[in-house]
Amino acid sequence: MKYLHFGAQCPGWRHMEAGAREAAAILGYAYESIAVDKHPALAAAYKMYFPGLIVIDDFSIPFPGSGAQLVESFKRRGPLPGGGDFSQLPAARCDQILPLSPDNLDLLEGVCIPRHRCQGWTDKQTWLRGLDLPIYGCAGLKDGKTVAVVEVLPIELVPYPLPRRPAEDGFIACLYGRVGESRDYRRDLLSRGVLLLAGAGYRSLSVVAGKQTPYPNGPLPLLEAVGFRSETELGKILLRHRWDEIVFMTRRV
Repeated sequence: MKYLHFGAQCPGWRHMEAGAREAAAILGYAYESIAVDKHPALAAAYKMYFPGLIVIDDFSIPFPGSGAQLVESFKRRGPLPGGGDFSQLPAARCDQILPLSPDNLDLLEGVCIPRHRCQGWTDKQTWLRGLDLPIYGCAGLKDGKTVAVVEVLPIELVPYPLPRRPAEDGFIACLYGRVGESRDYRRDLLSRGVLLLAGAGYRSLSVVAGKQTPYPNGPLPLLEAVGFRSETELGKILLRHRWDEIVFMTRRV
């Protein structure tokens, strides 16, 4: 059994690893944790497009969970029961959009996962600083707090098996809004943040998006509304409570 992770790109990587270890113990499997940024061939072998992937025999689980939940998903070869349909929040405008730099990575903390539920924010900031980039994406603020983030990495640093892209392409590693908000600020962040990304030298953007849900980086209509075009169908993705399809999308900056 393997847990593949893109370094500490996701602040929840240790939580996901803990669940994977627990599932391995329940099943009596040997366990291995592997950073795919150091072993990109494994990302290709397992069709990994997201920061974490748990592989049990021939079955891949890209969402975190307790050991019992992961084992149940493995035995079902599918999603867990429960959950509701995704409902798109009304779009809203950010007060301010800032570039993410090594000096303000604290803007990321607690946005996609509340701080008290995740101890991986320090890991993430350390990992990002280790990439030594002048800009890591953009953050949108409303009333002084971060409400949306788009994290962007040079395509050459991304270990996923993506279609070939030019060297000046920026890959959206994660696009997310603050948990608990009643509005969606991601569209405005993308619309206006591209100017900051262009200033950093990016000439195009690419992303892997879910067709129907925001996990990962969707849904499709949100990206289409800000100029992204579907390029390649990448197949199905297992979410906690449903299946979705994922698409590789691009746009010029």
